[in-house]
Amino acid sequence: MSGSEPSKWLVTTLVHDRKVSGADIGRFLNANQQCFAVGVGRTVVLLDESKFSEIRRFDTSEMLQSVRFVRSNSQTENNNPLNATTSTAPQSLDSLFTVAYSGSVDLWKYNQADGSISKTELLDAEHSGEPPYHVSCCQGSFLVVDRRGNFFMWNSSDLSHPVLGNAGITKIRYVGMMNPSEYLILARTVNMGTRVKQYNLGGRAVERSFETAFNIVLPNVFKNTHMLIGSNTIMFASMENENKDDRFTLEKLENNKFVVAAILSRDATVCTVLIGDNAGRMFLGQFRRSDSTGPVNYEIRCIGAERTRPTLLTALKHNLVFVATRNGAAGFVRVGMQHNKKYMHVRNIDECEKINDLVSVETDIESYLVAACGQENSGVLRVFKRSVRFEQHQSYHFPNIQRIFSVPQVLGSNENEFSDMLALSRKDDTRYIVHNGTQFETWDQGRPFSNLETIHLAYLVHHKCIVQVIPPGVIVFKYNDATNQWTQLCSYRSPIGTIKLADVDVVSGNIITCSGNEVSRVRFGQEQGKPAFREKRRKLDQSEIDYGKDSQEDSQEAGTKVVTCLALLSKDTVNYTASSEHVLLALERSPTILVWDVRTLLPAMRFHTNICSPISITSWIDNFVVADRTGGLYRCSEYSVANQHQGTWKMISTRAAETFHNMNGFAITASTYPRIIFSKVGKLETQQLGLDHIFGAAAVRVKNHGVLYVLATDNNVNMGKLLNRAQTVNVDEKPEKLAFQKKTKTIAMVTSRRPENGTAIIRPHRLFILDAATCQQLTVLNLDHEEKFISITSGQFGRNQIEYFAMASILKCYTDEAQNRVSLFKFDVRSNTCKMTHYLIIPDAPKFLKFDRYNLFVLTADKKHTVSLTNGKLIIAATIDVTGEVAQEVASRPVQPNLVRAAISDDMITVVDANYEQDQCYLDSRFINEMLKIGRDNLPRGSYWLGAVPTLLKSDKIIFDEQEMFFEEHIFASGEQLYFATGSGAIGSVLRLNARWSRMLHDLVNAARTQPLRGDLAILQQLNYERRGRSPSDYIDGDVLTSDMFSTPTMIRQIIDTIDDSVKMQWRNATGKQPTNDYVIEWILRLREMFVFSEY
Repeated sequence: MSGSEPSKWLVTTLVHDRKVSGADIGRFLNANQQCFAVGVGRTVVLLDESKFSEIRRFDTSEMLQSVRFVRSNSQTENNNPLNATTSTAPQSLDSLFTVAYSGSVDLWKYNQADGSISKTELLDAEHSGEPPYHVSCCQGSFLVVDRRGNFFMWNSSDLSHPVLGNAGITKIRYVGMMNPSEYLILARTVNMGTRVKQYNLGGRAVERSFETAFNIVLPNVFKNTHMLIGSNTIMFASMENENKDDRFTLEKLENNKFVVAAILSRDATVCTVLIGDNAGRMFLGQFRRSDSTGPVNYEIRCIGAERTRPTLLTALKHNLVFVATRNGAAGFVRVGMQHNKKYMHVRNIDECEKINDLVSVETDIESYLVAACGQENSGVLRVFKRSVRFEQHQSYHFPNIQRIFSVPQVLGSNENEFSDMLALSRKDDTRYIVHNGTQFETWDQGRPFSNLETIHLAYLVHHKCIVQVIPPGVIVFKYNDATNQWTQLCSYRSPIGTIKLADVDVVSGNIITCSGNEVSRVRFGQEQGKPAFREKRRKLDQSEIDYGKDSQEDSQEAGTKVVTCLALLSKDTVNYTASSEHVLLALERSPTILVWDVRTLLPAMRFHTNICSPISITSWIDNFVVADRTGGLYRCSEYSVANQHQGTWKMISTRAAETFHNMNGFAITASTYPRIIFSKVGKLETQQLGLDHIFGAAAVRVKNHGVLYVLATDNNVNMGKLLNRAQTVNVDEKPEKLAFQKKTKTIAMVTSRRPENGTAIIRPHRLFILDAATCQQLTVLNLDHEEKFISITSGQFGRNQIEYFAMASILKCYTDEAQNRVSLFKFDVRSNTCKMTHYLIIPDAPKFLKFDRYNLFVLTADKKHTVSLTNGKLIIAATIDVTGEVAQEVASRPVQPNLVRAAISDDMITVVDANYEQDQCYLDSRFINEMLKIGRDNLPRGSYWLGAVPTLLKSDKIIFDEQEMFFEEHIFASGEQLYFATGSGAIGSVLRLNARWSRMLHDLVNAARTQPLRGDLAILQQLNYERRGRSPSDYIDGDVLTSDMFSTPTMIRQIIDTIDDSVKMQWRNATGKQPTNDYVIEWILRLREMFVFSEY
């Protein structure tokens, strides 16, 4: 590739914004008490009905578009707040429906017995039709309609048989249900008019057309009369007789473009509606009608405003409304309905607060991002990591644990009893702990289980027995309902000697054991009403080991091989319904993995791999993963034993050898750098676990606590939750700025608070020093009450020099002019103290400061000062004038509106569906210069459309340092990396690529963009693709690489195959070698893993 071609900049979303998808009220956790459900990003947050405090949250794995409660047919639906259930009669729990931007529909239910929340997929994305999707519900029915008029309706009394059909209308903009079998659809016409269709599930339809462009239709505002709301018009219309004009057009409200509306109350003669316009203003409309045919009288007044355009308005109860806006802000508002017509904010959703500052942090284990958010007394720090966070609830001292086992099913015949026993296996013994209702305690007296080392322990779901495999043999235990105790049922001594390896099929009762090169299969069952074992054993055959060997030396070496690890193939670890028919055997120093038939122990297949020293295998229903001693993880999927198909293999390298502990559909590796491995077909998706060493792991279900994960470290057994969401640290003040110090591993946080003196002009500031690993306070300094804080940074004045926090401020003086200060603070790790060591008075007011190349730069309105530390004093070493653009001249903002991210990512409808309008949400070189303040030598040409207004941009060198090199090749250009935040809470990175990888990624992304989308979106995408082609830009859309289009090796290969060979020739490296497709695929998958951060 020509070195003269410019390197490009990869822009990738690291943390997706917290778009609020909706809110509803229902009885989800308690039949006698309601709660709010708020959809935020991929998460449903449950809030207390009266205090608005968070009760619980759960992840849905997809970006949500709608969240609605649906009651049974016997209860009143909450679409109309006036009809909310107020009876004291016993109520059943409500179901929660969620609709994702992909179109998938899921049903969520709460289990009061064990506190778990279950998910049922009602509709997958593949069969959901064409976005956008419109949702409505009424009296136990839930309706989803796509853009093309395809509808799916579920009734709470029969969720397994949805009603499907097509309403015969396209370009749909709004849907509202009239009753469980009838709904209204509002759509646009070609000439920007409006079509409204009343559709009955029986097939009857009535349609009307209007020249005015309407956005919303509210059904049955009055009897058989519907309200249409448009840009600046409100109209009432009847659908009963299209030949009769039953509409009542109100006086036009000039300069108001109405975009959202919700009915607050209605009866036969009066209807109250809250309406929001595109400027954020909120109007309360009261409409009166004396009879069914008379005129409508109205009163509309502006009662309040939001900061930006509202995108969602949902009436809940007692004049309480949920409002979400375009910039990501959302919360609850109470509307005064009588004489006091006020618009009062009751509670904001804290997660949607603006990001005040952002800093990258590096500890000995990992690097991550810390964001300062919130206002006044509700400030928070949010820690976004690439690792799964373990939130510890309890810890117990048990040293040298090697394996942990739990019983994953109910005990005995009582379906409400849950597994509450853990077996902690060590080299020479096994300890047991049980849950007493509040905590775990040791079980040393009266237990029937063996105290020898436990090789495997499992619960047979059909036999309702526990199988314990110990070195001498197998013991089976039965639960006695009369005594509420486990008792030994039978045992079996191993015929192959001391057992080293074992696996158990909990469905069939097959027990696989191994010692050296001999394998035994024991089938436990009942014969003539008595427990019995049927055993079969077999040694490894020399011909199996020698298969494919060409030399006598290899054959002799193979003869000494033993089985190093085994696992049942196609193991159903989630539903426990399918039995395993084959077992995998990995051999010492052999790349061949044998497959034996479980029933006969005869060879069924061989997997030929590149794995040299396998040490562990874990298996799921449709794939398995092998680990070797060199730190490699190899996943095999799409295999077929019947057809002798080797399947698709995927490999990644880790930093240490791994052994697997399988649980709840995923595995945790016991390693110095533990990972979580997800059981997804065709993908080897792993994520770091935020701990530095794990020896054993298991999952246990505890009554009133749900599922807890148990992790064994050097000396302790820790129990808690695994969370893939950001850690939140509450701050009593408003956090304004952050700075990280690499040597001391500390974060400086400057906060402000409301002045106690009401006449004070300057907000009091404090400087907190936090431990970077825990965000816990180490020390705090109060700044002078007359000192106005400006900026803070960290750095040093030379290699191996002391690292300082540098702060710019303005100190107000009553007797003299204000002092413009630059101060240095030094933190002492041993004493946990921080003190100011130096300060400098500069001639003009500072605006920004930053360390760069061992110099401290201070910017003012028209100067840039270079500050150095010389002979123990801070001095201004140089000053230059700053005029115009600091860096080289850059191209003006191009014409590209870049809909690509919107057309591929989850939140595309929020862009495309708003009259195809776009905000000026660009990332360009002018914005980079403005935010970084210090001029850049190299700036990208063109601009990149983000989808939300960028509010923050910072530079650093550490966030991706550990992943900078792939396959002994640097892909990122040297220098600082950029990361940004948007007004809606998204966080992204801007990384400069080297010239070669710039070309490769540019070609891959462009090839992916040409892949066809559906319907009108595909046409819109193609139009914008042509515009981009005529508008050169140095930006590459990293969100395309992290989308599902690049999620599997097969999909990446398909995209590569669409690229012409003449283009691929330009991918050669400095030695002229062209990368293979496998090399590119492997690199893309690693790059995707690099950009996976925790969510809010």
